Amino acid sequence: GWVDSSQEAMTGPMMGHAQIHAPEWREEQAPDLVIENLEETLANVRAADGVEQAYARIYAPALAARDVDGHASVIVGIDIAAESEQGGLLQGLPPEGRPVDHSVLVGSILARDAGIEVGDEIAVLGSAADGSMANDLVTVAGIISTPMDLVNRLGSVMPIATAQEIFAMPDRAHEINVRGGGIEETDALAATLRRVEGVEGLEVLTWRELAPEL
Repeated sequence: GWVDSSQEAMTGPMMGHAQIHAPEWREEQAPDLVIENLEETLANVRAADGVEQAYARIYAPALAARDVDGHASVIVGIDIAAESEQGGLLQGLPPEGRPVDHSVLVGSILARDAGIEVGDEIAVLGSAADGSMANDLVTVAGIISTPMDLVNRLGSVMPIATAQEIFAMPDRAHEINVRGGGIEETDALAATLRRVEGVEGLEVLTWRELAPEL
């Protein structure tokens, strides 16, 4: 029971049962290593046999500055509504607490270290996928603690459409996070995903391959 609950926790919102990325993205984390034609590819993944949930995510390193000093941050662009449902990164978050447009949810540890509070305006500065400078002002809609340590320590979570706009990634993302029927079916799930239209040439890895130490 302990093993099952531990595996379920690790393969929940943080990792999923399988992930799809552009080749080499996990090693380089380069902003231009993206999944193209995201909307169509995500729809095909969601329609595949054995897929129960699939979320697109953007991870963009950036500086977040409340005043003069900037703090290392990772902008996490997600489907806010979908990931507020059961199994998502923001599971249980009520509609009134969700960020919209140019507002963000800041990880609890980052907020503490940077002195960020709800209502603050912070500047975001990073590199866009096309090589240009990405910068914008966003408003803090809330402080969050999530199952994902990266978000708690460094994350600023915003709607994926806003992240696509700021980081010049129209119809693109860095990751599709997939959950199937259970952790024992992940090899079959990954094999199915590799045959999905739009996934050809992308990297598909199960949770065991993503975290072999587990």
